[in-house]
Amino acid sequence: MGASGKIIANDINQNFLSYLSERCRRNGFTNVETSLGTVDDPRFGADSLDMAIMVWVFHVLEKPIDLLRNLRPSLKPGATLVILDPPDQEINEEFKIDRTKSGVMIPTIRERIENAASESGFQLVRVETFLPKDGIYILKAKEKTGYTGY
Repeated sequence: MGASGKIIANDINQNFLSYLSERCRRNGFTNVETSLGTVDDPRFGADSLDMAIMVWVFHVLEKPIDLLRNLRPSLKPGATLVILDPPDQEINEEFKIDRTKSGVMIPTIRERIENAASESGFQLVRVETFLPKDGIYILKAKEKTGYTGY
């Protein structure tokens, strides 16, 4: 990000953002701003982001398609959306999901991300699995990048 770059931390809870602002102040981080969003709109400006990173949040989003659809205009042409989320096993434990039971039709995290991406104008271009626990899903906006495949 470099010395002139900045991070915009976005959340739907003002208390979390206030805590983060105070923590950054105490630790001398002057390049972190906070931004209050909603469950379906992060409320960033158009073409304002070089990259968006969602860490351990996608699997708990109430409206993932709407959120991604509203995030897309904020990404500059060629920008990347990175989603880092836990594996299905941890999600199953967190939400008490038993996929071995007959009739359990809950999509995997990859399926949820692919579906939300497709419905909101993104394309999943790569999945990285080198982390011991979490998957890294790399997306690009279809119409903004001219993406034709890796």
